[in-house]
Amino acid sequence: MISAIMLFLSFQTKIRGDFVEYILAALLGSMHFLDGGILYVIFGLGLYITRKNKINLSITMFVFPILYTLLFYLNIIPRILGKLGRMGFRDLSELLEIPFIFLLNYVPGGIKDNSLMYDTYYWCMIFALPFMMLYNGKKGKGYKYFFYLFYPLHIIALFLISNLNAFI
Repeated sequence: MISAIMLFLSFQTKIRGDFVEYILAALLGSMHFLDGGILYVIFGLGLYITRKNKINLSITMFVFPILYTLLFYLNIIPRILGKLGRMGFRDLSELLEIPFIFLLNYVPGGIKDNSLMYDTYYWCMIFALPFMMLYNGKKGKGYKYFFYLFYPLHIIALFLISNLNAFI
């Protein structure tokens, strides 16, 4: 309900742009402004539902990234919308763009040549599965301060590795 009101406000009021779309979304929360859209909400619910059964959790954690990657790597959405437009259903094609924008956080922009490493990297979620399977339900040792140091240092290291050519 809150999401619908926010969308209405963003289209109907004179207050436009960043305020309504980002500030209110941050304050009130909205699945329409998430990275990944509603699919990640469904994925989170799937993980929550299967949290006690490691086999079902593994299936959820394996199947979702594969399907999500294929959806965007194979450009399924632009192909369907383009096919509808070429079949004479241009209005329907343009109308169907709206749910894709708000539900999947996807703006149809034609068929692109996606890279599995830089554009559709969702498949990398599979690498979290072994760590999730090792969790025994108990709180681990207190490495909180280690990660406060590790996180910025590994980001800097990855930045330096990605820019090695600039330094050589």
